[in-house]
Amino acid sequence: MSESEPLSKSLSEVYMHSVFNNSPEAIVLMDKGNRVLRVNGEFERIFGYSESEVRGRHIDSLIAGKLEYDEATSYSKLAEEGTSMRFESIRRRKDGSAVEVSVLGGPVEQDGRIVGIFAVYRDISVRKRIERRLAESESRYREIFERAPIGIFQSSSTGTFVHVNKSLAEILGCRSPEEVLEHYTSIEHNLYVRPEVREELMGTIEVEGF
Repeated sequence: MSESEPLSKSLSEVYMHSVFNNSPEAIVLMDKGNRVLRVNGEFERIFGYSESEVRGRHIDSLIAGKLEYDEATSYSKLAEEGTSMRFESIRRRKDGSAVEVSVLGGPVEQDGRIVGIFAVYRDISVRKRIERRLAESESRYREIFERAPIGIFQSSSTGTFVHVNKSLAEILGCRSPEEVLEHYTSIEHNLYVRPEVREELMGTIEVEGF
């Protein structure tokens, strides 16, 4: 088969079958009533159900808990009407535990008619946990920065203040950090007796990486 030759129907089905079974994301195929027709191995792994357990069951009743059910059914309704969507939410495993997922869903069409619905789930629990930890760390850093009894600032490589704390504002005789940002537009010329000292410092940082 040449590179430009289209796939035959049978070969195309082989490709799709392979993609479905080997996908690293959970895939579920449903009829127009949101009843499960097929799920792949990753769906079984993430949600803890075998395909035989879920076949014929309504997907939202299966993996959406009480808190997520209304949201899930509203998205399913959109898919039934022909809308494709992408969103993040929470779904429930067989044992009732929550799993954070990104969801890609939409209609399956044949000859211009909607004949079913598909959904692809990716487990994003690890990413969301990291994001929460980063947010908590940033919150702690911000509190230390703002409450510190010494002047602290963050500047750009071009020599302008990006963030300053209240203590530095007081040291500079300003009423607020915002006033510092407004009036001090060049650190090396406004603050340094010898502007070339900052240039030397920035050169060292660029070379040594700190």
